[in-house]
Amino acid sequence: MRIVNSNNDFMKNVLTLMGGTVAAQAIPVLISPLLTRLYSPEQFGMWALYMSITLVFGVVANGRYELAIMLPESKIKANDLFWLSCFISIILALMVCVLLIVFKDIITGFISKPILFYWLYYLPVSILLIGFWQALSNYHNRKKNYKIMAKGRFVQAITNAVVALSFGIYDIEYGLIASVILSQLAIVVVLLYRAKLSRPSSIIGMKDVAVRYKSFPKYDVWSALLNTLSVQLPVLLLSLYFNSILVGQYALAHRVLNLPISVMGAAVAQVFFQKAARLKNDKLLFSNLIINTYLKLLITGAACMSIITFYGESIFSMAFGGDWQKSGEFARYLSVWLLFVFSASPISNLYTILEKQKYGLAVNVIFFIARALSIVIPSVSGWPIDHVVLSFALTGMLLWVAQSYIILILSGVSKLKIISTMGIILPIYMTQFIIYRLFFN
Repeated sequence: MRIVNSNNDFMKNVLTLMGGTVAAQAIPVLISPLLTRLYSPEQFGMWALYMSITLVFGVVANGRYELAIMLPESKIKANDLFWLSCFISIILALMVCVLLIVFKDIITGFISKPILFYWLYYLPVSILLIGFWQALSNYHNRKKNYKIMAKGRFVQAITNAVVALSFGIYDIEYGLIASVILSQLAIVVVLLYRAKLSRPSSIIGMKDVAVRYKSFPKYDVWSALLNTLSVQLPVLLLSLYFNSILVGQYALAHRVLNLPISVMGAAVAQVFFQKAARLKNDKLLFSNLIINTYLKLLITGAACMSIITFYGESIFSMAFGGDWQKSGEFARYLSVWLLFVFSASPISNLYTILEKQKYGLAVNVIFFIARALSIVIPSVSGWPIDHVVLSFALTGMLLWVAQSYIILILSGVSKLKIISTMGIILPIYMTQFIIYRLFFN
């Protein structure tokens, strides 16, 4: 009965988060055909570059202490961790602001469109908002306030859509970037309004939790930074070797595929994190939760990505216009990689739950180097961009399969279960991808 009730609670919380999240993520997907007619591939390329820079800084905005909010049993310590996370994001935002002013000329030299630099002045604002957003999300997650979290995401999506469409209609070039900043503000306001916050216990209290959970900034910051950098590498590196139009085509493909993936993946990840943190001392329930979660996501992801594998170009041309057919081709390649991102991302939180950040850091160092080489080597060799994207996607797939195996082993799942689970889906999915490449491409 304990396991049944536990599973029911897990699915109930996932569905609660997904209720608001599905609506929130459906909005960007639904308006994408309008955005592709209001904004050019080049403008999508500029938006993608700003987003990549923002996400890289955002992932370390709290020194990763925001993840530790879930762990202590003491409410006082969790509250101190919340305020510590916010304080670090303020410091980082101020540091970036100073760096932008001091190194303005150097930074401008690296940007293909100098006018984009002036939007980078808003980068500290985005860092601050992301930092508060992440701290508040984990604060609400600890309290199981999933309805509030879902409402925040919905408001964020509505704000993003309204601003992007409004600016696009009036032909304001950087409407996509403005929509990102204002939507970040919107979700922070919602989460902050519904949070019942207490003052930090004391400076000494914040210092104590900073020392107790020092492995988060010591290891997890670098691990998360490398992971985010490696995910954003295509936009950052493709911008060096190819024009912004092709980068925009890639950005749309990644945006459209990643949005529905993040609907369920993000909801599962947050609920999984909360539940796994509570079950980590019960080895049987802990390992069963992990392998069952992974298997269900793998099957669901394979079913969805099969559609993109066969019909990606047709879907993109029909939905977004003939100018975006190349995005459909990129989407077919990316589906191979994103399937395993979708299935393994929620359980990757186990590095944090088990406090095995050293393993996570080592894995992400390998990820970063391999992904960079998968883009730089073919680009320097003169490969066309579609082959470069395929090289990146296949490399990412192999890395995530390997990481899944490592995480499951660390979690106490037997090798036989792992091999049988992966053996069901991986051969079937890869066979259909190869068949398509050989006979339908």
